[in-house]
Amino acid sequence: LGGVVRVEPPAHTGLPATSVPLDTNEIAATEGSRVTLELPSNRPLGAATLVLPPAAAAGGGVAPQNLTATLPSRHTAAFTWTATNSGNLAATLRDVRGTPAPRPLQLAFRCLPDQPPSVVLTTPPAMLLATPKSVVAVAGRATDDFALSKVHFVRTLSGFRDRSHLVAPALNDKSYDFSAKLDLDDLGLNPGQTIELMLDASDHNPSLLGQGSSEISRI
Repeated sequence: LGGVVRVEPPAHTGLPATSVPLDTNEIAATEGSRVTLELPSNRPLGAATLVLPPAAAAGGGVAPQNLTATLPSRHTAAFTWTATNSGNLAATLRDVRGTPAPRPLQLAFRCLPDQPPSVVLTTPPAMLLATPKSVVAVAGRATDDFALSKVHFVRTLSGFRDRSHLVAPALNDKSYDFSAKLDLDDLGLNPGQTIELMLDASDHNPSLLGQGSSEISRI
């Protein structure tokens, strides 16, 4: 195919910028990446346009996106955009006389979403019977496609506010294993009461949408 694809992932992913030859009909980039597509021409260029995947528009519809190229040299067109959604691309190159290429270059673009953390509480089970003086083992795991930032251990007792304890305040790893011993006697529980346990995790996505929670375990 010719050409070059340059991708600058969002800073919060920790991924390096890449530059690869355009040797397939598909381009992939993480959501929020800055993508640059450089296309060569055997004739001096006068202009070039790129049709991007439609974006959501006001009123709930979709709006076409047309991008005008910069021309770094007489024989190169460069398009730069931010990865927001997947779809088809169509690039049309025009020479200095305004004559377009016989057919647009058709490419598929795949926008890879930044997934929220996946969180599981492996123990205790979904429902556990215990006495008020029991010591309960608690364990769980949080993972993220790029990196976790924080993990909270949440306890809730009916009629009381949630008690959230920040167990990992400054993470930059893809996974975190949590374990603790919960002494029910120290919590002052009475027979018949139910306490709920849960793990919450956050990633580094600045949109604050990267939040994940485990299922609730009840004792």
